[in-house]
Amino acid sequence: MGRQRLLPVDTRGIQRRLGQYVDAHDGWPAFERVTGLPHATVDGWRRGTSVPELPTLLLLARQDPGLSLDWLLVGRAAGSRVAEPGPGWVREEHVQRLIQNLARGALERMKEERSKLLQQMKRAPKKPRRLGGPQRSTHKRKGGNQ
Repeated sequence: MGRQRLLPVDTRGIQRRLGQYVDAHDGWPAFERVTGLPHATVDGWRRGTSVPELPTLLLLARQDPGLSLDWLLVGRAAGSRVAEPGPGWVREEHVQRLIQNLARGALERMKEERSKLLQQMKRAPKKPRRLGGPQRSTHKRKGGNQ
């Protein structure tokens, strides 16, 4: 498998997380000074026109054991198995809220339908009821008392 380009979504994610890391460690000038990397290289990362190559990432991780390459590359926290959602992905809590809202809406519609049906039942004409027990036959039996 030859060298491949990163997807734009992955590039933006790495650039964003690298920026967060650098901002948390005294900014770009200090980062450049501490790492000893060329200004043009670091400036490309800062401007978002490039991302670090693998050898540079390994160097950064060796210099700062607190830098998680797992987090920097795919957005996973150290020890976590869950990456931050990319485009097309939804966080679990958003899905749960969506399900709750759908359930509430369905319940409200069911209540409205029930109320409408009860109103219709109250307005519907009532069928006449037959009074008394079973009807008696008026013809006589054969062979009975005469």
